[in-house]
Formats: sequence, C-alpha cells, structure tokens
Amino acid sequence: MRTLTVASFAVLAALTFAQGTKAPAKPVDKAVATKVAALIKDPAKLDGKLVKLSGTVARFEAKKSKSGNPYLVFRLSDGKDFVNVYSHGDAPSFLKDGAKATVEGIFRKEKVVSKGKPNEFKVKNEIDVSGGKGKAPKITKA
Repeated sequence: MRTLTVASFAVLAALTFAQGTKAPAKPVDKAVATKVAALIKDPAKLDGKLVKLSGTVARFEAKKSKSGNPYLVFRLSDGKDFVNVYSHGDAPSFLKDGAKATVEGIFRKEKVVSKGKPNEFKVKNEIDVSGGKGKAPKITKA
C-alpha cells in the first residue's frame, strides 16, 4: 500500500510540474520564397501567407494618411507580371522606380480598404510588408 501511495504521489508531482512548465514557443512562420509570376498564376495558393520575393520597383509613391501617418505603395515586377506592395512607415532611402528590391510580408489575393464606407475599394494581389508598430518595412535591396 505504501508503494502505491509513493508511486501515486510521484505521478501527481510529475503532472503538476508538467502543467506548470510552458510549452516551447511556437516557431515564427518562415516566409515562403516565391516569384511574382507564381503569385499571379495561382494567388489562392499563398493567400494569407508570409511570402518573400524580389523584383523591380515601379509606380513608387510615399504618402501620408489623412491623420498624417506615412505609408508607401508600389508595384514589384518581374518584367511581365506585378504585385502591389504596401507598408506603413517611411520608405528605405534606396526605394525608387527602377530599384531592385526584395520584400517580405503577408500576401492577399484581395484586400478591401475602408470596408462599408462610401470610399471603399479593393486591391488585388497585394503584399503588406509593414514591419509592425515602430519597425521598418521589410524591404531590402535585391
């Protein structure tokens, strides 16, 4: 009987310890390396996924929102196809039309902006490369 009690105590202690420990942190999603043409060919495949790709910048614009917050938009092209790129924050100094860039961000095959408002519009095939609050956009020289 004593052996059973000690064994039961050991199992109970092990379970209590296990519940008190934290599970390993969930790994951060790794970006899927892809090409502009692959995204355009099958946008549903990577919709909502973290992607990384390179290309040539076109139609670059650094803007400010109505509330004065900086943001940027441009097209990233492989020469034939393009994806739209968006980010909160200031643009890296090298970014201009014709620059070669690598971006990393969340791809959306369609994003609705100002949903339900009179100025609602849709953007297709967009990558949001915002680095997060206070962080630089995920845009580097290619």
